[in-house]
Amino acid sequence: MMAKTSLLKAVLMLSISAAAGLAGDTKTETKVEAKAVDAKSAATESAGAAKVDTNLSDTSRVVAEFLDGSKITLGQVQALLMELPAKMREAPFSKLYVSLLNRLVNSKILLDAAITAGFDRDADVQKRILDAKELLLQRAFLDKESAKFINDDILRAEYDELLKLIPKDEMECEVQHILFKTKEEAQKALKELTATRGNLESRFAAAVTAKSIDETTKPNKGYLGWIRKTDLKNEALYQTEKGAVVSEVIQIPDQGYSVFFVKDKRPLQPAPFEALKPQIEKGVIPRYAAKVLDGLRKASGLQLTGLDAQPLPIPEMPPMQGLVPDKNPPKSPERKDFSAVNEKALDNSMVVGVFANGDKITLGQVRESFTTLPEQLKGAPFHQLFEPLLMRVADTKLLIEAAKKAGLETSSDLLKKQEELRKGLIQRAYLDKQLAQVITPEMLSEAYKEFLKIYPKDDMEIRIRHIMLKTEAEAKDVIKEIKAGKKFDDCVKEKSIDTNTKETGGDLGYIPKKEMPSDLADVLFKATKATLIPEPVVLGKAGENGDAVYSVIRVEDKRVMQPPALDDIKPDLIRAVSTREAAKIVMQLREQSKVVMRDIDGNIMPNAPAKVAPAPGATLSSTAVAG
Repeated sequence: MMAKTSLLKAVLMLSISAAAGLAGDTKTETKVEAKAVDAKSAATESAGAAKVDTNLSDTSRVVAEFLDGSKITLGQVQALLMELPAKMREAPFSKLYVSLLNRLVNSKILLDAAITAGFDRDADVQKRILDAKELLLQRAFLDKESAKFINDDILRAEYDELLKLIPKDEMECEVQHILFKTKEEAQKALKELTATRGNLESRFAAAVTAKSIDETTKPNKGYLGWIRKTDLKNEALYQTEKGAVVSEVIQIPDQGYSVFFVKDKRPLQPAPFEALKPQIEKGVIPRYAAKVLDGLRKASGLQLTGLDAQPLPIPEMPPMQGLVPDKNPPKSPERKDFSAVNEKALDNSMVVGVFANGDKITLGQVRESFTTLPEQLKGAPFHQLFEPLLMRVADTKLLIEAAKKAGLETSSDLLKKQEELRKGLIQRAYLDKQLAQVITPEMLSEAYKEFLKIYPKDDMEIRIRHIMLKTEAEAKDVIKEIKAGKKFDDCVKEKSIDTNTKETGGDLGYIPKKEMPSDLADVLFKATKATLIPEPVVLGKAGENGDAVYSVIRVEDKRVMQPPALDDIKPDLIRAVSTREAAKIVMQLREQSKVVMRDIDGNIMPNAPAKVAPAPGATLSSTAVAG
């Protein structure tokens, strides 16, 4: 079970935003769209995955020309290809060429439109560009200095710890699939496949060719490769025998409904060290970035002043985790309580930080930093956020100064990234303005109706309450007490170790059946409403060693899954509608641009965005370069 993150825990991360948020991009790709690197993909990447034909060696050849005389060359298209994920670069260059060229053309005309409209001179955009450039500078310094601490021994030790986390009995499946737009179509195809005799694998391949709407995997008989639970959570898939069709239709979010065929099964295979090494290095950089930042703090001679005008010690760095959490992590540092101070009466010119070189930090700078916080943090009282925000301002100053001293400010690689970032922010500001003018409440309402059409009509969810205990024996004792007449609510308050639900009567809310392990779902959904499950259930793990904890569960309600209200998914709807409307805006700009584009053989192409051509079988979502 995932613990709810407290506000103060989230605030803690502010004081190390430079160390954690700037030290490389540690986001993990998820789902079937981006499976963990395996031996096959690692070998492909190292063996020249981008296959560029020999007759494409003239990188100076012009492939697009604009009315203002500017040009795009074949070399620029090939350079963009090398920025794609390795899996996408497996496709022949000829298949990706048009999409890559479209992306470069779209970027050019969008930037021209934004500059013509004056967005490059807009004060707010310029501020965002400056802030983003500074973030890149800080990240470059932290990455460079953190790398000095990291060697193969450290990375291998982290890899060995990761191997210990692999479930010993978990299987992975080699699969093919047929993707349908609706559940009804998929169920009909599944029924036909299972009712007809003959070679199932051959019939499945024929059905892929005839019926699948996944153009990416269709040429390869719907082949998706090896799938594990981190890619697609569905118990029926992993319980299906080799050479069989999965007995139920599986919904692929934002794609449709799939019928799966299991070609082979095996115990979960760990990716080799060399394949995971880049990811592991990114994962451990924040830990060493914190070390670098701590050294800068101590050498700066920084003296802090609290909201109460009293000296404030430089706080210790909060504990940083690598890919594998420490078994005994240090406690988070305590923070001084400024709740009694009327901070609104304090002047912005109040000095709250002084460096040894004489540079100062004012309360106004800390308050300005507050305005950049995510909305969920802005609801907290300023006095709670003051200390981490103060350190955020201090760390930014320290890192920028250190980066400039190291000569990173003039690094050609950094300057290139900053220029690309500048262009992107100008384009984004222009698009946002255009979208704000065209997206209406009626559009969002229509998008919501479309969402309801594909929302599962018969999936179930269950609402449960629980009392979490350390041992099975304790849980059985509590069950006896409740059966003897003790109130469930009283047991929650007195005995549950789940602090997140203790104050709400142990309520875990509604949980979709498809998100539960099948054995647990069988137990819970067989129970009637307002009843106690007679045996303890393992819902999660806790403690230093990740030992199982036991829950006493009461089933409160069962129902067909309820779709979220429009307001609850409004941000998602806006994103979806924005993508569609942005494409229309770009299309209109292209038509006005009169750009002349040439195909891979040098022939003039129509001036219209082409369909995306991703690498065959690269992703389940058929997502590749935006065209």
